[in-house]
Amino acid sequence: WRFPEARADKFRACPMKERKDYNMALDGAFLRHIKKELEDKLTAARVDKIHQPNREELVIAFRSREAACKVLFSARANSARVHITTVALENPKQPPMLCMLLRKKLMGAKLTAIRQPELERLLHFDFDCVDELGDHVTLTLTIEIMGRYSNIILTGPDGKVIDALKRVDAEM
Repeated sequence: WRFPEARADKFRACPMKERKDYNMALDGAFLRHIKKELEDKLTAARVDKIHQPNREELVIAFRSREAACKVLFSARANSARVHITTVALENPKQPPMLCMLLRKKLMGAKLTAIRQPELERLLHFDFDCVDELGDHVTLTLTIEIMGRYSNIILTGPDGKVIDALKRVDAEM
């Protein structure tokens, strides 16, 4: 038994592929799989370069003995995400303040762990860094993937916020 030709064309067309604006929802379960992929490739890698191509995105280049790769951290309202990328994004001539701070604090740091509490839509990237005094400290870069409330936050060893991509006040 076969479909008549007119109906077969209708079933071959996939509406999701035709839509250019289709974005898959990034929930906690899917983020768990991304975390596993990032852990496999990046644990024990060192931060090589940090760029901020626009207001809501960061690109961190990691290098290890096996390979080098770049990770895109996006806090955009309509497409918040974190993933490995090969796309070269154009960077501004003058880096934003957060980018310069991250370069100061995280350059050469070793990624020790990637954590996700339960199935929350946030990932904690723990880095072993050397501070101004030469002591080893653990800094954490957290990405919250929550639609328009998405954010990228750098916290110190005591858990205090050092800086964030989007600064919020108590009213939010």
